[in-house]
Amino acid sequence: MDLLFVCAVTLLAGIAQAAAGFGFGLLAMPLLALFLEPRVAVSLSISLSLLGSYLVVLETRDSLHGPSVGRLLGGSLLGMPLGALLLVDLPAVWLRAAVGSIAMGFCALLLSGRTAPAVGRRGLWGAGGVAGLLNNACGLPGPVAVLALQGSGLSTQGFRGTLAGFLAAVGTLSLGMFAVTGILDLALLRRYALALPVVWLANRIGRRLAARVDAERFRRGVLALLFAGALAASASALWEILG
Repeated sequence: MDLLFVCAVTLLAGIAQAAAGFGFGLLAMPLLALFLEPRVAVSLSISLSLLGSYLVVLETRDSLHGPSVGRLLGGSLLGMPLGALLLVDLPAVWLRAAVGSIAMGFCALLLSGRTAPAVGRRGLWGAGGVAGLLNNACGLPGPVAVLALQGSGLSTQGFRGTLAGFLAAVGTLSLGMFAVTGILDLALLRRYALALPVVWLANRIGRRLAARVDAERFRRGVLALLFAGALAASASALWEILG
């Protein structure tokens, strides 16, 4: 039953990622955190999102802005160790609360139509540091990276490719760090490896939907779905904390 649940979450999150270039962790983490132990949820979300990120990179590689990826990744190396410590020490209920709150705030900001100002080179390093911390602590590197790249002047394809390039790189480094420190449960991940083909299927569906549906309407629909998943995680955590 849990494998079917993981596959269903992977399909929804993968479609969002393929269409928008981000959104896997935003949708997957709030839902996975409802039923899985924090280390498992974070490791699983990062692992499954990697294939989708690499597929987006292959699709948009000619538009990817390497210097921006490098600055974000350089900053993330500073934040990732602290994020790993938080993942080990943070109680599961507080992880769910953090994931839900971050995801809801991010979705609400994007739904409002507001965009972040240009952050510059140093800003990308700083955003990378925060993204690296959030990636290892709760599997959510995307929100900060999205906000940092919004004012960069990149084309739509350039934005998708640059963001996917950063997410692919930081996810790969995180899994390596988790494996070395013992956070990563390889036996459990092998069990959920059956969900990997779902990522490929979701990528195909997401790309077709993005091509056929009005881009802005589809984007707002994805954000509304992400917000609903985050709300469920936050409500569950609040109920447990107060109860």
